[in-house]
Amino acid sequence: MERKNYWTSKRKVEVVLLLLRGEEIDILSRKYEVTVADISQWRDVFLVNGANGFKRSPEDFKLHKAERLIGRLQMELELIKKKKRVDAKAKRELLDALSREVCSFTQKPYPMRLNLKVVGYSSSAWYVLTTSGVKQRQGPRPAIEDDRALVLIKDAIGSSPFHSEGYQKVSRKLAKKGHCVAKERVNRLMRENGLLSAIRPVRGGWKNMHEGKITADGPNVMWATDSKKFFAGADG
Repeated sequence: MERKNYWTSKRKVEVVLLLLRGEEIDILSRKYEVTVADISQWRDVFLVNGANGFKRSPEDFKLHKAERLIGRLQMELELIKKKKRVDAKAKRELLDALSREVCSFTQKPYPMRLNLKVVGYSSSAWYVLTTSGVKQRQGPRPAIEDDRALVLIKDAIGSSPFHSEGYQKVSRKLAKKGHCVAKERVNRLMRENGLLSAIRPVRGGWKNMHEGKITADGPNVMWATDSKKFFAGADG
């Protein structure tokens, strides 16, 4: 009885390696007395299992995730200890100081997200400011910057005979002098610097206490006249 030829996994790998090194599949088939279909199947299985060998198992992924969590907690604990040693009262000053610290594990600066978490500062409040600490307005840059516009506004108020001026009147004065400053920006600058008039008119005009009805019991009992308030010379 002819003995059956058994193929172990080691012998199959040898044949597949010869095939991958450039040997003809027909020659290998005749040499080892194996069909071409079997050798092709061994090659496909070898390639698939070889690719799986480079993939991480779910257990390795969980372990890696746990290691990252432990490392993050260690960094946070170390940063909290450094926070107590920093002499800064304002949160932004504390953030500036912690951003220059270096982690002892990675020898790199701490992530900004971790700094914000330890200090208790929101990311929106941090990133909305530029490096200069001044909030930049959107849109094209105006021809007259805010600092220059504020000087012109103060000059217009100072040259007025009145104690204070409204933003609309100030904007018209600037326009007559050839300074193009929008009234909305004049309003904002005057409001931010406390230059707005303290006396503000009632919306829709002054309230009229007279109802428009005059009733007299007899002649020469009640007299009425119209009045007008205006300023004259230095008395204004």
